[in-house]
Amino acid sequence: MTMLKTLLFHLLLTFRGIILVICKFLAFAFIGCFAMITYVDDFPPIPSSAKMMMVSFGILFTLIYWFYDYLIFYFKPKLIDITLLK
Repeated sequence: MTMLKTLLFHLLLTFRGIILVICKFLAFAFIGCFAMITYVDDFPPIPSSAKMMMVSFGILFTLIYWFYDYLIFYFKPKLIDITLLK
């Protein structure tokens, strides 16, 4: 189990920058599309299930962006001290 935690820690830390940028962009895109579709009347009617799916994906990517560092700290090996900066 310790080897798996260490491997996951290094993988999460390796791809941290790109995952945070992608999640921030996708969260902004989904929430922005939902707001634009909701408040602009020029769009054809879109089913409410598609709107809720947009909001759900926006919230999901926002949560990944917010809690990704906590996941890294959870998988951190015992003898490593780490500080993550944004």
